Amino acid sequence: MMIAELARIASHLVALGSFAMDVGALTVFLWTLREREKILDIWDILCGARFTNSYTRIGGVANDAQPEALAKAKWFIDQFEPSLVDVENLLNTNRIFIERVDGVGAISKEDAIDLGFCGPNLRACGVEFDLRRNAPYLCYDDIDFKIPTYTEGDCLARLSCQGIFLQYFPFTLFKGWKINKYEVHLAVCLAVLPFLIHRNNEFCHIV
Repeated sequence: MMIAELARIASHLVALGSFAMDVGALTVFLWTLREREKILDIWDILCGARFTNSYTRIGGVANDAQPEALAKAKWFIDQFEPSLVDVENLLNTNRIFIERVDGVGAISKEDAIDLGFCGPNLRACGVEFDLRRNAPYLCYDDIDFKIPTYTEGDCLARLSCQGIFLQYFPFTLFKGWKINKYEVHLAVCLAVLPFLIHRNNEFCHIV
């Protein structure tokens, strides 16, 4: 589960960075790739592969998580928030970026369901659905978290639901922050990781 959330963060970093780059904020893409590289470094310690790895498998993982990998994960969490604040400040103060996403591409809840939307695109249209809550796997049913939804259904709402802007945990390490008019919180990933590192013996075992 810890590795799944690290993978989720890595994926969302690419999504956020490429989203910003397509809208004209190239710097954000460079910053998010920098943070993603740090996650790949953790995987390198875990299994010797950075991108296409087979550490997770049916029934568990290939081997116990090394102390070095857990230490690296804790370090990543501690240093991640300032990097996200930099992204937030850049996007929030970029009038051109906001004007290009606020109110653009709005989709209704009904159309989103009819078109088969899922994930953050669906939640940005007001549908409260997350597989980790609605069909929990691993140990997600042991964790209480909020599924944020937005009714605007536009590009800015999708950005708020996507990438690192996901669910809020009551025990999250980080405070919530905003992108323009939408109240968002740091990812479920960032709240899950400390919980899993603490319970490493239960979740990271040899099978």
